[in-house]
Amino acid sequence: MLIDQYDEETVLQQIPEEDTKVEDVLNKFKYQNKAVDTIVVLQEKGKVIAGFIDGQSYMRKLSSTPQKKDPDVSKPGLNTWTCGICGTKFQAQIPYEDHNGNAICEDCWNNLVEGMK
Repeated sequence: MLIDQYDEETVLQQIPEEDTKVEDVLNKFKYQNKAVDTIVVLQEKGKVIAGFIDGQSYMRKLSSTPQKKDPDVSKPGLNTWTCGICGTKFQAQIPYEDHNGNAICEDCWNNLVEGMK
């Protein structure tokens, strides 16, 4: 039976903390467009993250206890990271990762994604 509720809590419960295909999450809902609208709101609130790998859309729920690495007290919930590709310092709760699991900034992530197309 498909889910017919689209509130933030219901949608968030369907998203695992491990990378999963967006399509797999959406297939759980009766009206996928309504679920997408809620996922966008969750992403804007920093509760989920989405990206592309090998032409597929993936997403995951951000953990409620973020990994601490150089915590920045001026911006709670964000940590300071150093990009493993360009060396730029940036802030994120959970950063994008390269193929080796190193934290990378959004610009380098976009370059990696573009290179896979």
